[in-house]
Amino acid sequence: MILNEDRMNHSYHVAEYMYTHAAEYGLEAEKEQMYVVGLLHDVGSIRDKTRHEIAGGEILSQTGLKEEYLNAIAWHGKSPEDYCEHFGITQEDIPPVLVLLWDADLHVGPKGESMEIDERIEDMISRHRRIAQYGFGYEFDPHVAVKLDSTNAVTQIDVREHLTYGQVARKVQAFLIEYKRRHSLV
Repeated sequence: MILNEDRMNHSYHVAEYMYTHAAEYGLEAEKEQMYVVGLLHDVGSIRDKTRHEIAGGEILSQTGLKEEYLNAIAWHGKSPEDYCEHFGITQEDIPPVLVLLWDADLHVGPKGESMEIDERIEDMISRHRRIAQYGFGYEFDPHVAVKLDSTNAVTQIDVREHLTYGQVARKVQAFLIEYKRRHSLV
């Protein structure tokens, strides 16, 4: 299976957003890499639509992509709290690449259109509610996340708190607001 046109458009525009906003996150020197991270962030959908972040991390772990970038891709569907708990860090220590990916992913709609975060979250909730209600072969396991170690080995881990996509997105939104305030990005 290949990525459908909508997913490709979404990924392309996430890549553009990351490239354009890299400097705001102190990543100006890595803006080309940020473009690549944005372009590849949903590549796991080729293998597993239900846990595309994990699948993306597994697929890309064979490419030599930096561990920090792999973890951003593998964790972009989880909350800041889950990330911090897993890695034993504070929210201040979340890598800027992951923060930028969250920001980009919440500003680009499912077909690549630009959206405000509230609009994007409502769209996510609505789409996932329809998927859950009508099936479409969708079986999401919200308790599984991954960690990629320094050898790029993928380890699946259980996440204690069951969060829906909407709840995760709201937590990310709150984190982004505070992050931007602290770093004068508002």
